[in-house]
Amino acid sequence: MESMRRARRAVGTLALITATLTGGAVFGLASASQAASAKTTPSVAAATTPVTAPGISAPPDVVVGAADGSVHLNVTLSAPGDNTVTVNYATANGTTFSNTGCDGTSYGYVGQQGTLTFKPGVTSQPVTVPLLNCGTSLASGFQEFRLNLSDNSSDSTLVRASTQIDITGDAPAASTPGLYVRDAVVDNTAGTIEVPVLLGGPSGAASGVTVSVPYTTNNGSALAGTDYTAKSGTLKFPAGKTAENIKVTILHRSGSAPTRSFSVTLGTPVHAKVADGTGVVTIGASGATHVTAPGISAPADMVVGAIDGYVDLPVTLSAPGDNPVTVNYANANGTTFSNNGCDGISYTYFGQSGTLTFEPGVTTQAIRIPLLNCGISLSSGFGEFTLNLSDNSADSTLVRASTQIDITGDASAASTPGLYVRDATVDNSAGIIDVPVLLGGPPGAASGVAVSVPFTTHDGSAVAGTDYTATSGTLIFPPGETAENITVPILDRSGAAKARSFSVTLGTPTNAKVADGTGVVTIGASGGSHVTAPGISAPADMVVGATDGYVDLPVTLSAPGDNPVTVNYTTANGTTFSNNGCDGASYTYFGQQGALTFEPGVTTRTIRIPLLNCEVSLASGFGEFTLNLSGNNADYSTLVRPSTQIDITGDASAASTPGLYVRDATVDNSAGIIDVPVLLGGPPGAASGVAVSVPYTTHDGSALAGTDYTATSGTLIFPPGETAENITVPILDRSGSAKARSFSVTLGTPVHAKIADGTGVITIGASGGSHVTAPKISASPDTMVSKGDGYVDLPVTLSAPGVNPVTVNYTTANGTTYSNNGCDGTSYSYFGQSGTLTFQPGVTTETIRIPLLNCAQTMKGTFYLNLSGNSSDSTIARDQTTITVLPKVTNPGAPTKVTAVAGNGTATVSFAAPASDGGNAINSYTVTASPGGATAAGISSPITVGGLTNGTAYTFTVTATNTHGTGPASLPSNPVTPS
Repeated sequence: MESMRRARRAVGTLALITATLTGGAVFGLASASQAASAKTTPSVAAATTPVTAPGISAPPDVVVGAADGSVHLNVTLSAPGDNTVTVNYATANGTTFSNTGCDGTSYGYVGQQGTLTFKPGVTSQPVTVPLLNCGTSLASGFQEFRLNLSDNSSDSTLVRASTQIDITGDAPAASTPGLYVRDAVVDNTAGTIEVPVLLGGPSGAASGVTVSVPYTTNNGSALAGTDYTAKSGTLKFPAGKTAENIKVTILHRSGSAPTRSFSVTLGTPVHAKVADGTGVVTIGASGATHVTAPGISAPADMVVGAIDGYVDLPVTLSAPGDNPVTVNYANANGTTFSNNGCDGISYTYFGQSGTLTFEPGVTTQAIRIPLLNCGISLSSGFGEFTLNLSDNSADSTLVRASTQIDITGDASAASTPGLYVRDATVDNSAGIIDVPVLLGGPPGAASGVAVSVPFTTHDGSAVAGTDYTATSGTLIFPPGETAENITVPILDRSGAAKARSFSVTLGTPTNAKVADGTGVVTIGASGGSHVTAPGISAPADMVVGATDGYVDLPVTLSAPGDNPVTVNYTTANGTTFSNNGCDGASYTYFGQQGALTFEPGVTTRTIRIPLLNCEVSLASGFGEFTLNLSGNNADYSTLVRPSTQIDITGDASAASTPGLYVRDATVDNSAGIIDVPVLLGGPPGAASGVAVSVPYTTHDGSALAGTDYTATSGTLIFPPGETAENITVPILDRSGSAKARSFSVTLGTPVHAKIADGTGVITIGASGGSHVTAPKISASPDTMVSKGDGYVDLPVTLSAPGVNPVTVNYTTANGTTYSNNGCDGTSYSYFGQSGTLTFQPGVTTETIRIPLLNCAQTMKGTFYLNLSGNSSDSTIARDQTTITVLPKVTNPGAPTKVTAVAGNGTATVSFAAPASDGGNAINSYTVTASPGGATAAGISSPITVGGLTNGTAYTFTVTATNTHGTGPASLPSNPVTPS
């Protein structure tokens, strides 16, 4: 069991939604050993009833070695035909090219084409493709080509039209080569699965002697004798061979079962070493009752490493179909681009497209996408692309149409690389969650030696054994790998429970250091009674850092729906703009759009938005964009919260010791948690080259720990380059009547930073009042803010909870200052917002976040928040808030026109005030003599400096100080000599 509880590679491990191999029903991978022994004569079916239109299938995707000489690809019929069946075949170049010999490193096979003929009774025909053994190391990954079928005769159907063949390199190993066992996915009906084992990884490293390694299978959630046949033995790589396969029998389980997995583990090899010794095989769901229109789902978003060679993306059905189900698929570029080789730093994968066919009984198909290992650092963040599903057959529904694949960079680490564990969100019914751990963060920092790190899970509001299965083990990064995943089982809790969380913590690593060692996993609400029209909510507004690589935005239902619930989503620019790369300082994210479907029982779906790490200082404040929901199926849902604002801090390098700023926050009594942002360098951001840490603790105010919130303390860590972190505090749903109340979060003494604003006040909305028919709605009191704050949160409140949902419209309006999305002039200080608030029964507080612009405005200005259009079951008691924006207080400028007149052991220094007082009156000036450093202070010019040595020539500089701090020194005065 321990092997199944290990962290696993991203390739193929997906929230217990798993897969077979690209295309139709699968029968296991064609291994190198099979290639050597495959017959080249047709196979005749025994005792199978002929059919009018048999299905034609290309074989499963296969991994072979260049030294194999050839690969034999068996094309099969689902049953013998009543008549002769024909189909054309042709090979097609991918990341390698066809040639007749070794004229260069780009050639890996000899192309073939022709027609296969299946006489009545014949069900298998082989296609043999010669391979070129050119003695090359494939630094960019596998050499990949395809066998494509087309133009089949009318008395047949084309079930699986294509096979991907991945060839390992075959250059001699420079040292003891490593063995890498791959993960695999397979349908319950497949019969067998072949688990590739690579000598030297996808690039290949051929040994001059025979390499052998023992292996064994181990139970996980899949059990030997029920789901597969236990197997052990010794795998041998003859001299020069770099790819072999372990063949395991898959048992066709007839009873209903969810996806499940077992592992294949390598033992101690001879003439090699183990680099990645455990492969997880996931078997698709089985035994469910066939349905007329099953749901089709792309897999969960995933993080992979460029060195993996390929990623298998399982596409699944919610249940077997009564009839064949088809769906088209295609990759789409995001922040990275498709290519068939490493022609530049913008290419990290080779795109694929085609059609999947699920025959009756089949629930799992996988699409294999080649990855390019180009040895680059993705400084702007992950390389991101998508898999999109479309044009499904009428006897199916499209539940999840897209998957985002995030690829870490793979440039060599310049120093000891850091390990970063990510947060994650998962629905209660997901089965598993893969928690990414990145070596070097999203840009990647590949180590030349294996990196290992222990990990363990810890309870939070989620409890092991009830909400998830406690998991611990050691995560291993083979040399060159920059992304791995920790897989944690999620338990489908049937009783009603709110969203809850646990953590995954890294221990002390080998050959690396911990940069961000704790990831929080949030499990969506579970077990509530199904309702006809659940409410749909975008998440709370949030603050993130540009170096995070992506932000996951959970969209939630108030309760499971009786029917499928759908809603559209799209991102929208605010003070920052969407782009697929760092073409300028105004781009910080890559916009997304699509549709979410919540099947009955599901309450949480997550939208992943790529972030761009462009190393810019956002001098005008946060980079702000929104996620907007719309177009929900009104018969089965209501839209409660249609929008989320995402505020991104800048990430330019700090010029000096950066300051830490903790923000205030407002939260409803029923919210469950509040995230309190802490910013390194404020909204513009000031990234440190070393880790910054700061202790924090909560303190009672009118809100009491244990009654209103859970006392929280700890140490917040900013990995190098990170400028935004959050302190999460649990909010207790107080049932007794209570007015709004507050507590504080205070920062302690930081390491590698200084405190700029060390206390944040958290206000909890009123709670527990008796529900009323027509509560009063009030805009927040008038408030004064600094334009350097980045945003202002304006709470809108009800006098008491409503019996029914209460809605009210809001919009901002210009006063003496104006709305804009950037600093085009001195008259702009905010970015206007409008929308609708919905207060569900029991909720008394909703918050509107208004972005502020830190422009060159020197005078205070006002704007307004106006409420209108409230629902008839409410009244508006206060319809307007006045927001006064104060110029940001900074250090004053340097004094000017500094002159000196000598005296006896003294000098009198005159000067003019700075051009800018920093937005606050100057309260003192300091004069400093050079040489010697004698000083004198005063509140105005002139100031006399004493204690000087007669006969010595001096010059003088002057600084100005206000409540914010001391500004720069003036230019030196004229030289004078006291006498």
